[in-house]
Amino acid sequence: MDDYLSADIEYGWGKLMSEMQMVSFRKQYGLKSCPVRFVTAYGPRENETHAIIALIYKAVEKMDPYEIWGDGRQERDFTYVEDIVSGTIKAAERITDCTPINLGTGSKYTITDVAKLIFKIIGWHPKEIKFDTSKPVGALSRALDNSRAYDLVGWRPEFTLEEGLKRTIEWYIKTHKLEGKIGKDKLFNH
Repeated sequence: MDDYLSADIEYGWGKLMSEMQMVSFRKQYGLKSCPVRFVTAYGPRENETHAIIALIYKAVEKMDPYEIWGDGRQERDFTYVEDIVSGTIKAAERITDCTPINLGTGSKYTITDVAKLIFKIIGWHPKEIKFDTSKPVGALSRALDNSRAYDLVGWRPEFTLEEGLKRTIEWYIKTHKLEGKIGKDKLFNH
């Protein structure tokens, strides 16, 4: 039975169950609410256990060879945190009948493309990119259709991936002590 379970399946079921509970509370108690579905949110105040910050950390510390988990072709719809916050506020203000909305950009980027954009922003590129296919990679592709968010609450993301990465890198450099190397004790989950 465990062969059929994975973090993504369990994660998805957990989200579905929370939405079902929300609908149940609406029916039983009149709870006004809106399920808001995020997709790969990133930005300041995350740590190196999140993909974007792990990629930034390795670039800022000039890891060479630069390690990417998996083959680098896994795709994500990276959504900057300020866009997530603005969409969540609009949803809370305008949707009360448990109609779910997706908050994402609708665009997919591979992990390798994101790493290369980070290199461009910081002005450094490793001599070699090493792909560690022994590490977990999660779903191969993940993105959301955000058209209902626009139709119901007038929300569209304001930040491009490059703009969000620039802001996140700026925050990271200002708030972290750079070591000039990658410590062997650092583990990244991306």
